[in-house]
Amino acid sequence: MEYKKPKIVSFDLEVSPAIGWFYPPTWETGILKVQERQKLMSFAWQVVGEKKIHSMNLSQMNTYHVDPRDDKALTVELHQVMSDADILLGQNSDNFDIKMANYFFIKNDLEPIPPTRSIDTKKIAKRYFRFANNTLDNLGEELGVGGKTKVKHSDIWQDCFIDGDPKMWKLMNTYCENDVRITTEIYLKMRGFMRNHPNLSRLSGEFDSCPTCGSYSYRVRAYRHTNISKYRQYSCNECGNYFSDRLATAGDKPKFVVA
Repeated sequence: MEYKKPKIVSFDLEVSPAIGWFYPPTWETGILKVQERQKLMSFAWQVVGEKKIHSMNLSQMNTYHVDPRDDKALTVELHQVMSDADILLGQNSDNFDIKMANYFFIKNDLEPIPPTRSIDTKKIAKRYFRFANNTLDNLGEELGVGGKTKVKHSDIWQDCFIDGDPKMWKLMNTYCENDVRITTEIYLKMRGFMRNHPNLSRLSGEFDSCPTCGSYSYRVRAYRHTNISKYRQYSCNECGNYFSDRLATAGDKPKFVVA
């Protein structure tokens, strides 16, 4: 039997600011009327386990020269990428990226993506660790995978979205791709600590593999005891997570779960 390895897609969105009317001075004002909501400017993604990081932005769409603020074609591309994922991975993605993507989908008359599990590195950091703060930049620096690029979204969004500078659009892709790279590497470093990681062995059908990373390299540890029973415990040599065989077996193979 051929097994399909679950596809974890690390992704990041860059969106434009909303456009509104206000009375100056700007430091005392409120927005009187929102003229235009945010648009999807660019996104990047990476399949965990693959080296290649992909990106797309508005200027790469065929519709850009007709209407540079028409984000439907880009949204369709994002919809396809997210629909192909078994698990979506992002930094603050549960609160921002996924909700923002759904907003773009419904505004552009697209159907919902299939039900998909999600992993949010900000939530992992907050639940299991005490970092100085849980921003992507700080997590990347503290974990030794590097921080954000020196040129940030706030520095170039106007050059891209309003002025249409091709060089700045390329920088936007670079910025977004770097965020995805950091997110993926942070996840790989932290996943062994997760007790609620989606069970990859269940998703793939490979019930004798590590439920967190899918590896077959693990070793037997001491038994784990509860008030009513005890379970054989293992630790993965690849991701470091602990898991047990306390669920029912599938054929002659143990059905592992995170301990």
